[in-house]
Amino acid sequence: TVLAALGLTVLAALGLTVLAAPGLTVLTALGLTVLAAPGLTVLTALGLTVLAAPGLTLLAAPGLTALTVLGLTVLVAPGLTALTVLGLTVLAAPGLTVLTALGLTVLAAPGLTLLAAPGLTALTVLRLTVLLAPGLTALTVLGLTVLAAPGLTALIAPGLSALTALGLAFLAALGRTAVSAPELNALTDPGLTVLAVPGLTVLAAPGLTVLAALGLTVLAAPGLTILGAPELTLLTSPGLTV
Repeated sequence: TVLAALGLTVLAALGLTVLAAPGLTVLTALGLTVLAAPGLTVLTALGLTVLAAPGLTLLAAPGLTALTVLGLTVLVAPGLTALTVLGLTVLAAPGLTVLTALGLTVLAAPGLTLLAAPGLTALTVLRLTVLLAPGLTALTVLGLTVLAAPGLTALIAPGLSALTALGLAFLAALGRTAVSAPELNALTDPGLTVLAVPGLTVLAAPGLTVLAALGLTVLAAPGLTILGAPELTLLTSPGLTV
């Protein structure tokens, strides 16, 4: 069947229908419908709908919807949402979120976070955190922190701190402290202090002090003093001087 009147044309045959009018065309056949007009196209078939217009595209199907408009893309499906706009992409699903933008990627899931950017990577998983950057590595886990960079190493844990940098070594643990550097060595322990630098050594403990410098040695203890120097030795004790 063909009908034509006033610029309108209709054609129908065996399940096919075509309607044409100025600026509009509609076609239906076997569950498919197509509508075309200037700047607009619509297609429906088997539960799928597609709409296209300048700067806009919409796709809808059972359980899925996708839309793009002016540089924005949105996709929605059961348990999944994705969005992209101006260089930004966001994807969300149960227990998972992913974001990418301008060279940055962030991924988050239960117990896991990953961040990646040019020259930087950071990862946290359960109780572990790792950070990587040019010349720098940092790790924290179960109360332990380790940091490494050119010329520098640091370790921190409950009751323990250790640092090495530029020839300096420092260690502190359980009330004890040790320092080592060019021209300097020092140790402190409950009740004991030792210091050594070129030409000078000092030892201090409860009831005892020892000093050695430039050929001079001094020892002091309760009731006793000893002084030793080139050509001279002096000992003093209650009631006795030698």
